[in-house]
Amino acid sequence: MHDQFLPTAIPITTAAILSGLSPATFRARCLNTGLVALEDRKVLLWSLAACLGRAIEIDDFLEADRRRDPARRAQRDYRRTH
Repeated sequence: MHDQFLPTAIPITTAAILSGLSPATFRARCLNTGLVALEDRKVLLWSLAACLGRAIEIDDFLEADRRRDPARRAQRDYRRTH
């Protein structure tokens, strides 16, 4: 059952973190082969869960999303200085 607090579609980078792959490898193995479905350049969570063979828990999603924070911070700092 889908957790009401989870989004229905997540960024490719977050999906890659959840699957334990780099974004490039995730694209090659999951997106280019059609194993997971996309909607507006985002991965549908139900298709990722089906591909991984397990449910995506809210804690897993939040941890993966937080792992993207340093990159977000670096991008924000770059935009401020350039």
